[in-house]
Amino acid sequence: ERSGWVVHAQADRIVGRAALAADLPAPLSDWTLLVVESRTDALAPARALSKRLLATMGLVLMLALGLATIGARRVVQPLSELTDAIRSLAHDADARQVPVRSDDELGRLAEAFNRMAGDLHQAQDDLVEAEKFAFVGELAAGVAHEIRTSLGVLRSSAQLLRQSLPADANAETAELADMLGAEVSRLGNVVDDLLTLHRRDPLRLEPTAVSEPILRAIDFVLPKAREKNVAVRFDPPAEEARVRCEPELVQQVVVNLLVNAIQAIDAGGHVEVGLLPPRDGFAGFHVSDDGPGIPPDLRERIFQPFVTARPGGVGLGLTFVKRVIHDHRGRIRLQPAPHGARFEVELLLAADEENEEA
Repeated sequence: ERSGWVVHAQADRIVGRAALAADLPAPLSDWTLLVVESRTDALAPARALSKRLLATMGLVLMLALGLATIGARRVVQPLSELTDAIRSLAHDADARQVPVRSDDELGRLAEAFNRMAGDLHQAQDDLVEAEKFAFVGELAAGVAHEIRTSLGVLRSSAQLLRQSLPADANAETAELADMLGAEVSRLGNVVDDLLTLHRRDPLRLEPTAVSEPILRAIDFVLPKAREKNVAVRFDPPAEEARVRCEPELVQQVVVNLLVNAIQAIDAGGHVEVGLLPPRDGFAGFHVSDDGPGIPPDLRERIFQPFVTARPGGVGLGLTFVKRVIHDHRGRIRLQPAPHGARFEVELLLAADEENEEA
């Protein structure tokens, strides 16, 4: 087509509908190249691109809203759980723990709250224990002082009675006199235990290797163990932790646990003492035996005064043990064991040991 024959305004009539046209003069001639295309076909790629852009933007917006919702839920849910736990803690020290769902600030906040709740619960238990021991100690001291004088008179009378018996006295009479003296001595030991519960002297703490009071306690109970044919095993390691304690009191704790174990098991039984590795600022030991163990109905109350699993027992030995460890700010537990009983005692590490552990 020659230039000027068709103008752009005539493009619509060429294709019979709305159209777009473009012309380009041919070099070295008077001809012009004219390209005509309907608007629909010409703009189709642009419209398709617009639709894809709109769809992409919509998808991105939906994805952003979804991520925002998930993010908000991850923030709101832990905060809601923490708020509920704080409200519960205000009314009950046994409030539930907050789930730790992440390692970020919210997770660390939940961990801090759980530690605080645990410390509060432990402090409440310690306060209850302290009040319980204080009450028992006051009561025990009053009773002990009242009967100590009478026991002294009975002990002297029993000794005089036994000495005054003629050589040809009836064997049954002599046995009764000996039994009277033995029972008076046993009651005297009970009185001593009661007075020990009322002990108010400040602790004389010193850094002590864990095995030191254990070895002295084992030496003390070995004659009783051999008499009953019970083996006591303890292999102290070459290196061990040092704890802050009053060694004589801890020795009494070990003696009580060993005597209880020896009395509980049959001839030929075994008692084992072992050290516990340092952890969380504590180190300690365990005393285990292969006897009948503690009855299930007594396990929760075994440290309470006058609770005992041994026929004829008074039930003050473990109360004394609990009191001593409590005064040391330590921990004592009756652990589950497949056979027999296992008591674990933990005491605070000495300062130099704490630095090494850190």
